[in-house]
Amino acid sequence: MSTHPRLAIVAAAVICLGAAVSPAQSTWHVEGNGSPGGFGTSLAPFGSIQQAIGFAANGDEILVRPGTYLETIDLLGKRLLVRAVGGPTVTTINGNSVSDVVSFRNGETRSTVLHGFRVTGGRRGLRVDLGSSPTVMSCVIAGNVGADTGAGGLITGTSSPLFISCTFSGNRAGEPFSPIGAIAGRGGALAVFDNSVAEALRCRFTSNRAGGQPATDEALSGLMAGGAGNIRWQDLPLQSIAAVDLPKRFKFEPHPQAAG
Repeated sequence: MSTHPRLAIVAAAVICLGAAVSPAQSTWHVEGNGSPGGFGTSLAPFGSIQQAIGFAANGDEILVRPGTYLETIDLLGKRLLVRAVGGPTVTTINGNSVSDVVSFRNGETRSTVLHGFRVTGGRRGLRVDLGSSPTVMSCVIAGNVGADTGAGGLITGTSSPLFISCTFSGNRAGEPFSPIGAIAGRGGALAVFDNSVAEALRCRFTSNRAGGQPATDEALSGLMAGGAGNIRWQDLPLQSIAAVDLPKRFKFEPHPQAAG
């Protein structure tokens, strides 16, 4: 039996995080209490994740220690593994209601990996654009609230992010309502447009809402695909999606791996 090309990517990411990136050339360390003048070493860690990203080169690994990081980050198109060593229960990136918490807008590939963070406090949790296709693993995207579309994540510009074992919970779009064109306030968890495809493997969507346009099914849901956008899913039973998350007209199709 032939193997779908996406399966090799997914299998590699699941079996070993290191398979998603090239072997690390350098390992950088980040700690919330680290000195802004730190060197990124284990004994003198950087004080912010963005500082580490700025110093890192393709193939590097960034190890982020437990804590709450009040910042927004941009992966800058680099092939990096950015990993929270303690996982999402103890490691949070909080955007402090400023803007998008995590941005992939520079052509990132599957070799750009964000692993094990809680992403919260933004007008939008994730922004994926301009042909970017990062990997987001074991993250919790929760509690992002914005007036625009896609509070948990907005995917546009022919992008194709891969979400593995992530949870989207309690994200709300269209609150307070601010009319921005015809698509304002939709897709509380994810909104996918512009020939983009979001791939979700073993992900969970709960209690996401969108209230900007209550007359439409999409506005009452946490998920939205439009403008030739789509979401492919695997191992995502309907009971893992709250009723408010699944509109009747949603473009929702099985991931190729689910089809065997």
